[in-house]
Amino acid sequence: MKTLIPFTLAAALAASGFSHAQTAFSKPSGYVTLGNADSNPATPDVPADTDVTVSIPFERDSEFSGNVTGVSGNVLSFANAGFTANQFVSSVTPYQITITSGAQAGLIGVISANSATSITVGSVIVGSLSGVEVNGTAGFKISKAWTLGTFFPSTFPAGTNVLAYSGTAIGQNLPADLGFVWSGTAWIQIIGSGGNGSNTMIFPGESLVVRTGAQPINQFVVTGAVPLTTSRTVVSKLQANTPQDTRLSFTIAVDQPIENLQGAQAGDNLLAFNNSSVGKNKAAAEILVYSGTQWIGIAGVSGSQNGIYKLKAGHGYVLRRQGSAPIGDITYSLAPNYTSGL
Repeated sequence: MKTLIPFTLAAALAASGFSHAQTAFSKPSGYVTLGNADSNPATPDVPADTDVTVSIPFERDSEFSGNVTGVSGNVLSFANAGFTANQFVSSVTPYQITITSGAQAGLIGVISANSATSITVGSVIVGSLSGVEVNGTAGFKISKAWTLGTFFPSTFPAGTNVLAYSGTAIGQNLPADLGFVWSGTAWIQIIGSGGNGSNTMIFPGESLVVRTGAQPINQFVVTGAVPLTTSRTVVSKLQANTPQDTRLSFTIAVDQPIENLQGAQAGDNLLAFNNSSVGKNKAAAEILVYSGTQWIGIAGVSGSQNGIYKLKAGHGYVLRRQGSAPIGDITYSLAPNYTSGL
């Protein structure tokens, strides 16, 4: 992954503490080149017949923001919002709501319906709606979700694959159970189902593998709004006495220190892959283990990595829970350290 190009402020951020909903505001924006770390413009960002692990480093622009004033089950309400009925429901592009402040900051839900003053959340990606405050401290924003068709450049050569992982398979070193191929005009699903998958949602916290065929990806640039909210992702342990791999990522625009990562349990392993090397089905280039107080390198890097190792923007990882870990979900979170300068 090439270095993040410094982003520019599009406009001053809206003042915090507003009590009623308001229309969208501009956010800092930027772009990241994914794939090969070589700065030589003549070198393809992803060589032919090569896998790179990628994730969403940016958000899409906010279309509405404000404060939550009521919660009832899976319905969030907002005073004086003035929405048009189902304006955030689309068969082409799903919409998501993100809680931006309060105890559930980083909660993301997929919108299934809306009225003039409320949003119905069809599914929660991470977080708990019951924990959202209604006293003016829980901010929210509404935006379009990323899809295969809106996130990946249309300049990809035909035959490029995107491999995805549902998180429902038990064990480690798991194969992709969802797959798509770029036809030159659309993403066609080839693993898990069939048909046009261009409108398939890419979930925040998801880690994907981009696999080239005979043709390299000469330029792999993604753009968007810089995320300012804590990034959260769920890590599951599905079966007793069985190590469990989860593909995960964090929505960050700038590389972040690993010691800022919250939620790790002793024995958890983080596996990182080298996007600059050529080849498919790569083994992890670096493995770190959490001791309970710090991250320690056990492959590719060594010794305490606190203060040294950084989680890369736009990169995907594997989190491996040990067989002795209890069954159930834990939540990893990462608050970006660059927000104070914006």
